Amino acid sequence: MAPREKGKIHKKLAAVNRRELTCHRINQTKQRTPSSLSMDAFKVFVGGFRQRDANEAYLGNKFQIFGEITSIEIIASESNPRAIITFGSEESARKACSALDGKYDTDANKRLWVLMRGIEDVSQGKGVVDAPASSSMPKTPVEHLVTDMVQRVVEHHFDDINRKVGGAKQEAIDAKQEAIDAKQEAIDAKQEAIDAKQKAIDAKQEAIDAKQKAIDAKQKADTTGNRVDKLEDDHADTVNRVDKLEDHHADTVNRVAMLEDADTVNRLDDVERRQGEGGA
Repeated sequence: MAPREKGKIHKKLAAVNRRELTCHRINQTKQRTPSSLSMDAFKVFVGGFRQRDANEAYLGNKFQIFGEITSIEIIASESNPRAIITFGSEESARKACSALDGKYDTDANKRLWVLMRGIEDVSQGKGVVDAPASSSMPKTPVEHLVTDMVQRVVEHHFDDINRKVGGAKQEAIDAKQEAIDAKQEAIDAKQEAIDAKQKAIDAKQEAIDAKQKAIDAKQKADTTGNRVDKLEDDHADTVNRVDKLEDHHADTVNRVAMLEDADTVNRLDDVERRQGEGGA
């Protein structure tokens, strides 16, 4: 708990102690009797409601379901209004305490407290209750109620602080979780950007590889075309050589034929000459 809150609580307790001492001094000169306190059995002390609800209409409407109400006393306070409600019977007061004490008011965002401590002693015919060991003065039921009321206020104040601290802690946890989620989303977005960049790099590399394949194919086609051209040139040369060989062969054949004809003619001439010589 913050030191500031502790200081406020200590101040409240000190004020209660001062009021108790004042009551004890008053009781030295005036002793209350059971008959004078009998109406205390019908009273309840109420707190925890909103300032705008500190009116007889609101409190009467809220408590009249438990029985007849003879009076409502509003104790004004800007931050912590309280009230004393007197019922027509002790039973009605007890019902109100049992039903509403500690009940959480969602509209006011507070817990309502309804107290009637010390009334048991009055109903049994005792004028006062025992005082604390530290004091020789007797404490009246009203003084007990005031002390208990302050203690309950402190307890509810602690509950409010704990609830607010718990709410703030939960908000901090939620904010931290949101920050973690946002950070994770940023990491995921960054990873997606990295993946997209890598895909772009891969696509670019594939384009480069495809272009290189096209260049290689073109070079191969050019090489093949050159080889085809060379083969065609070689074929043309071969055809020309064959043609020349064929022409040469024809010339040779002609020359052989001519030589064969000349030899035949010469041989015929020799035969005829021989025949002529033989007839002579």
